[in-house]
Amino acid sequence: QMWTDPNNRPIFKVLPDSMRKPGKEPTQDDVDIIFNNLISLKVFRPDSRPQKIPGGFIIRGDVENQANGDSVISSLDDIIEKCALQNKVQCYYILDPFPPNRDEIDSAMSKAFEDMDESILDGFEKAVILVASSDTAPEFTWKERALASSVGMACISYFAVMTCYGGEFSSGHVLSLLGPVLFIQFAHELGHRAIAWKDNINVSPPTVTPGVLGTYGSNNALMSPPKDRKSLFDFAISGPLVGIITSVAVLFGGLFQTSSATDAVSSTFPNVSVDFLRISALASEILSNVVGGDILLAPDPVNTLIGVHPWVIAGYIGILTNGLSLLPLGTTDGGRIATAVAGKYSTEILRDFCYLTLCICGFFGYDESQVLVLYAFFLFIGGANDPELPCRNEVDDIDVPRAM
Repeated sequence: QMWTDPNNRPIFKVLPDSMRKPGKEPTQDDVDIIFNNLISLKVFRPDSRPQKIPGGFIIRGDVENQANGDSVISSLDDIIEKCALQNKVQCYYILDPFPPNRDEIDSAMSKAFEDMDESILDGFEKAVILVASSDTAPEFTWKERALASSVGMACISYFAVMTCYGGEFSSGHVLSLLGPVLFIQFAHELGHRAIAWKDNINVSPPTVTPGVLGTYGSNNALMSPPKDRKSLFDFAISGPLVGIITSVAVLFGGLFQTSSATDAVSSTFPNVSVDFLRISALASEILSNVVGGDILLAPDPVNTLIGVHPWVIAGYIGILTNGLSLLPLGTTDGGRIATAVAGKYSTEILRDFCYLTLCICGFFGYDESQVLVLYAFFLFIGGANDPELPCRNEVDDIDVPRAM
């Protein structure tokens, strides 16, 4: 009955479609081999036979000898290698994707209160072993992603050209804006690739997304599962971290060239509004400390124009796009960081709250440029909320330094 009701499929909300490829699912014989070998290892004690689910099987039970998730995964990999199942199955250690319903929770809480026994509630977040296909990579649609990246590049170029019309138009200024914007995106992606190479994570080529300021950055898909939540955290945060550092360096370079330029040279710089210079708290704070705070105190920020070197604009765009990528929305870097820190179920609540906050900001005029609202809109229609490949070990928490 769980699978005949289309509205009652929790597994579809947790695991992506790529883990349910027709003809790729593990067989009952494969799972029985893993199950029988698992019993003899005494790392994870099954308490029932494997349960068939769409895309694979679930083995429920409890860890033994205070084993952690890494030791469970390591033991499962040893079984798979010994039985020559590497090309057929892959195992995961995740929280049970079939949580109890509201009636079961209320009943257990009442019993725990009556008996003064909190251990009754321990079973509501039990870890299980998921046996799935070894082929779980999402289908990479080259044509669609190439088209999206082409549109993104066109938007960046259009923004650069139109921005440079704000001063004495020069193709050199266009390239001075376009080059650093693309370089910041390259640095962002390089940060991801470095961790992906270190942790053996396969990722798709980046897709450049269009945005109000030319671009909202780039995104990529996980083509293989990270080892654990620590690996997912490192992969997700490395891109924005490198991108923001690069953006700040570009911004400082642009401010230096702006302040040291002669009047004749500065008159050719693109003009941007003070309202634009206020769009990022971090960038505007840097600008105030380097140039002086009075520059941002114009009574009419929308119509007050200031000539700045194109690198200043590129630095602003880089700081903003990398900052936006840290919002806990779907499969963005921020969504992955939130998943690594708080887990999938808590991240879903955080994601919905974040979407609601962005909509409120746009509706009540706190986001006059509509940068935040349109960013949320593009993510929503772009499928960023679809489930992503889980970590091999999704149960063990990340360490305190990463969480801090």
